[in-house]
Amino acid sequence: TNAFPSLAIDNSQRANFIEMFNVDEDGMASAANCDDPDAAFSTIQSAVNDVNVLPGDLIRVCPGTYIEDVLINKAGLRVIGSGAASTTISGAIGGGVSTVRIEANNATVAHF
Repeated sequence: TNAFPSLAIDNSQRANFIEMFNVDEDGMASAANCDDPDAAFSTIQSAVNDVNVLPGDLIRVCPGTYIEDVLINKAGLRVIGSGAASTTISGAIGGGVSTVRIEANNATVAHF
């Protein structure tokens, strides 16, 4: 989220750059370490939905169990877990939709 809501976010200047965003159950992680105290997303879907996450970016998911349904709707977005033995997406119990649904071209979901 934008910490300064009165400021407009202009992502046009980074159109040719790929950024990495982190997801960790406790909302704290960095690019180097899932245990760092830097702010991170606490759910995969909140990362996907964030205005700063653009098509083609990378969302790195730290080890844990994420109980949510995820809709990937940004082209080329890569959502990469920390390995099938340590990172799980478990959809809502009784939900009528897919746990992970991709509605964008060239999106990648791997290592869950």
